Amino acid sequence: MKFIFLLTFILSSQVLHASSCCGGGSSSSLIITGDNIEEWNLGMSYRNDLGQTDNLGWASFHNDGITDHQSALNFQYQRQIIEQFQLAAKSSLIQKTIEKQNRKEVKNGLGDLELQASFEFLPEFTYSAYKPRGFVYSKLSIPNSRSLYDSKSAIYSDVRGSGLYSISIGSFFLKRFASTTLKAGLEAQHLFGRSFDQSHLNDYNKIILPLGITYSFDPMPISLGFNSTWNYQTKKQLTGEINTTSSKEYFWELGTFINWTVNREETWGITYSDSTLVGKNINSPLYRSFSLNYTHATEL
Repeated sequence: MKFIFLLTFILSSQVLHASSCCGGGSSSSLIITGDNIEEWNLGMSYRNDLGQTDNLGWASFHNDGITDHQSALNFQYQRQIIEQFQLAAKSSLIQKTIEKQNRKEVKNGLGDLELQASFEFLPEFTYSAYKPRGFVYSKLSIPNSRSLYDSKSAIYSDVRGSGLYSISIGSFFLKRFASTTLKAGLEAQHLFGRSFDQSHLNDYNKIILPLGITYSFDPMPISLGFNSTWNYQTKKQLTGEINTTSSKEYFWELGTFINWTVNREETWGITYSDSTLVGKNINSPLYRSFSLNYTHATEL
C-alpha cells in the first residue's frame, strides 16, 4: 500500500507543479454510457489542498509550514441489470497527511461508500440529430469517517468526508456528434443532520452542475476531454451550547482528462482537476488533484 501511495505522489508531483491551465475528470455519475454490461474501475488519486476562500471570496493560501495532502485508492463497479437500468457502487481507501500547528499526522481509513441506481429514460434506439441520451439516478452516500464536529484530531486528520448520510437525485445527458460528445447533468443532494456530544448539525443541501466535452481522435484509440463542475452548498446551522450558522459555499472545478482504449475491454485514463482557476469562489477549498485510472469492461 505504501508503494501505491508513493507511486501516486511521484506521478502527481509532475502535474501539480506545472502550469495551471485545466482540471477535472469525466463526470458521468457512476453510469455506463457505452455498450458494456459491466465496468470495473481502479484508480489512484492525489489531492493537494492549497488553502481556502472566505465569505467574500478572498483566498488564503497555506504558508510553507502547512501541508494538507490526500492520497486514495479508489474502487468503482457498475452493472447493467436489465435494459436501461443500472446499479453501481464506489468507495476508496484514503491516506491523509496533515502538518500544521507544530504537529504532523498521517491517518488511513475508508472513504464514503456510494450506492447508485440509474434509469435511462431517453434511450437512443434510432438515430436523432438533436435528441440526447438521458439518465435519471438516485444515490445514497454512507459515511466512513468522523466529521469536523466529532473529530478526535486537533488538525482534523481523521476527517475524510462530511460524516453524514446523504441522498441525491440527479439527471445526466450526453449527445455525440461524429467525434465529439457533449455532456451535462444536474444533481441535488440532501445531507441529513446528526447530533454530537454537545451540539446538533441541521440538515443542509448541495447542488452539483457538471458540464463536459470529449473529442475522440478516431481511428486512434485516444480521447481528450474537458469538464467544468459548479458546486453549491446551502448554509449549515449548528445548535447547542453555542449556536452558529455558516455562510453558503460555492465554487467551480475545472478539469481535463485523456483516455487510451487499449482494446474492447481495457481503458487507461489520466485526470487533472483544479478549483483555483475560475469564478469568485465562496467559503470553498482551493485544491489541485491528479488521478490515474484503469477500467475493465465486459461488453453486452
